[in-house]
Amino acid sequence: MSKAILSFLKLVEEFEPLYDLSDKIWVFWFKDRKAWTRLKIQKVNKTYYFFDGKDSYSFPLDRGGNKIEELDLLLKKWLDALRDWHLKASKDPIGAQAEIFEALPFEKRMGMIHRRNLLHLMPEVVPFRSFFSNKDFDTLISILRYNESETRESFRLADYFRYCEIAYQANPQTFKDRGFKKGLSGKEYYRKYADGRDGGLLKVAPLSEAAFEKWYSSDEHQGCHPWEIYRGGNSTHIDLYVHRLENKKWQVGISAFSSSRMVEACKIALALYHAKLPFKVMDTSSYLHRLLETDWIGIVPEDESLAYAWHSFPQEFHVADSIHFSFLLEGATPLARRSQLKRQSRKIITWLNEPLSAWIVKGKKYQPVSKR
Repeated sequence: MSKAILSFLKLVEEFEPLYDLSDKIWVFWFKDRKAWTRLKIQKVNKTYYFFDGKDSYSFPLDRGGNKIEELDLLLKKWLDALRDWHLKASKDPIGAQAEIFEALPFEKRMGMIHRRNLLHLMPEVVPFRSFFSNKDFDTLISILRYNESETRESFRLADYFRYCEIAYQANPQTFKDRGFKKGLSGKEYYRKYADGRDGGLLKVAPLSEAAFEKWYSSDEHQGCHPWEIYRGGNSTHIDLYVHRLENKKWQVGISAFSSSRMVEACKIALALYHAKLPFKVMDTSSYLHRLLETDWIGIVPEDESLAYAWHSFPQEFHVADSIHFSFLLEGATPLARRSQLKRQSRKIITWLNEPLSAWIVKGKKYQPVSKR
């Protein structure tokens, strides 16, 4: 058993943990010359999990084994940094945290910038409203503001394919490279462009309400994707779903949270509206904020993924899209412009300070340990 690991964990346990339900968590920032490392340690039962932004480790070893020698070398390096942090935090925990956040590069921090400010700083970013005529944009905003979750008394597969016909014809450019043709039936479009895992939907008698209800209530389509009419990943597809409400009425909904599909989803909504078909748009509030440019764009540390990053931001800011700080600087030339942007960013971006482990367990008094 490594002496470095035991010494490191003993010192970690002297800090008050942050909690995630019953799990204990510690978060530290270490700097080695110009390189910063965010170390997160999570204790689940009696096992410690280490995350340094590049790799993850566990101690004691999991069944599959892990790079314990590599972890041992890292902790020997981090142990000195943790000793220094312990001394600073024990004297002035508030000041120690303030010093870290003041020194952290923007590329390592989480923050938010108002969409309108981002569009002003980066004129190459195309606003959502530019994809619509003024008339269509006003109609779309009205749809989103006053969509009353319109329903249908009855539903058949033929009705669904009528919705599909309109939904596919609303965005012909999306399917241009896949031989899109006007005038096909909804069923033909669905066969050609939907996800393919229809769960038996295509076998339902098209004109029978009873047949559709029987299929809908069955387990045949469990685990399938019958409503995925525009293919994509987990968050980058468009669903045209059918839902049976408690009052036995039917609801057809458009679901596509990702901004990469939002314009297409909005065009489907406009097309269904003009066809006078009842429907509901999911995420209406988020769509309105994005279209009206009243939401905030999340800024995520460079070593973290942008996928699903919006989960990490307070809901009241309506964050749906995220960027890395370097994205703001990519088009900024000359260097003087980059320096100006960095100065402005300190004030124009709302920076978020995550909780750090800076409070010492009461009764614990740090005794310097020999570095030998």
